Amino acid sequence: MTRRDIADRIAERCLRGAAERVGIEAEWFVTEAAPRPREGPPPQSRVAAACDSGGPLPAGGRLSWEPGGQVEISTSPATTLAGAIASLEIDEDALRARLGRAGYRIEAAGVNWRHAPVRVIDSARYRAMEQYFASHGDDAAAAGRRMMCGTAALQVNAGSSSAAETARRWRAAHRVGPALAAAFANSPTQGGASGSCASARLDNWWAVDPTRTAPVPASAGTGKWVDYCLAARVMLIRAGEDDFRPVTGGMTLGAWADDGHALGFPDGGDVDYHLTTLFPPVRLRGWIEMRFLDAVPAPWWQAAVALTYGLVAVDGAAEELGTPPGGDVDGVARWRTASRHGLADPALAADALRCCEVGLSALAGLDVSGAHLDAWGELVDRSVRRGLSPAAADDAGSFARVGAGPAGGHAVGSTGQGLQSGGT
Repeated sequence: MTRRDIADRIAERCLRGAAERVGIEAEWFVTEAAPRPREGPPPQSRVAAACDSGGPLPAGGRLSWEPGGQVEISTSPATTLAGAIASLEIDEDALRARLGRAGYRIEAAGVNWRHAPVRVIDSARYRAMEQYFASHGDDAAAAGRRMMCGTAALQVNAGSSSAAETARRWRAAHRVGPALAAAFANSPTQGGASGSCASARLDNWWAVDPTRTAPVPASAGTGKWVDYCLAARVMLIRAGEDDFRPVTGGMTLGAWADDGHALGFPDGGDVDYHLTTLFPPVRLRGWIEMRFLDAVPAPWWQAAVALTYGLVAVDGAAEELGTPPGGDVDGVARWRTASRHGLADPALAADALRCCEVGLSALAGLDVSGAHLDAWGELVDRSVRRGLSPAAADDAGSFARVGAGPAGGHAVGSTGQGLQSGGT
C-alpha cells in the first residue's frame, strides 16, 4: 500500500460515522480478599478460572485481561446511556461475586500500588511490546512496563451517525477531557522522578512513546488523526499468526509505506493492527474513544461515564463551555496539568466544575432518571466543587473507598455491535 492508500484506509475506517451507540470499558486490579494480601499478583490461572466460572457475563459484557492481570469488562454497545451503565453494573456485580467465591476481589484505582508491575500474561504481542519499549531506553522501558502491567482505566466510547457528528464529538472530547481527567483523578503520588501527580496513570502515558500517546491536536479537525497515525512509530510487525516482531529503529507508518521493511511493505491488516497500538487520550475508531479517566469505584464511575458522554454526545454542551482557560484550544498543556496537578490547579478546577454543571444539565435531556441526576449532582457538590478528586474525597464515605461495594442492578437495554476496542 502507498502512503495515500493508507491515508484513505484510515479515513474510511476511523473518520466516518458508525451508529448512535455508547459503550464502556472498565478495568480493575485483582487482589486477594484477605485483610493483608500477599505481595505480588495472585495466580492468573486461578483468577481467570474464577472469572469464567459462571459462563458469559449476564449482561453480555466481554471479559479480557491486560498484561499485568488487570481484568476488563467491555459492555455490549447500548442504544442509551442508561442501558450501558446498567449493563456494566450488572456485569460488575457478577464479576465481584465470582471472584469473591474464590477469595479474590477487584480494586478500582488508576495505578496498582500494591506491588511492582509484573507481566502475568505471556503472549507474543506483549513480549514484543516489552522489547519495543526497551529499545528506546531504560526510562521508556520502565514507563512501558508500568503502562502495560500497573495501570487501570475507565473508557467511554461514543458512536455517531455521520462523519460531521464524529468531527463535532472529536472536538468536544478534547475540550472537556483534561477537566474531567482532573475531576476523576484516582492515582495520586508524591515525589518521585516526575514529582507529585494527581493521576500518575495518565502522567505515565506521556513517558511511554509520545508518537503514540501524546494528545492529537484537535482544532484542525478529525483529518489530523490520519497524520498522527502516519507519523506514529510502528511498534510491531506480524510475521505470522503468533509471531510479532518489534520494530526498534523508530520507523513510522509513513516511512514503512515509502521505504518498506525487511518483512515487506504494509498491507491493510498491518495498518489496522497499527491503529490498535496507538494510545492517545482521545482515539478515533469510527467512534470516539475517551481513554483519559482513571479507574474509579462506584458510584464515581457512573458519574464519570455519564458526564463524559453527556458533554460529548449532547449537541451544544461542550460548545457552551467556550474556549478553555488560557485559550489552549488543543489542550496539550492542559492534559499535562490535569495529570500533574488535577484540581489543585485553580483554572482547571474552575473548568472542571463548569464541565460538571453543564454536563448535568445536558444529561437532563437524556434517558437517565432524576434519582441518578440527583446522586451525581450530590457527588459533584461533595467533591469537585470542593476541589476533591476520588482519591482525596475523604469525607465522601464509600465514594472514596477503593473497591466500593456493588453498584446495584437496573434493566438492561443494549443492542448493536462495535464500540469494543479491547485494551493495551
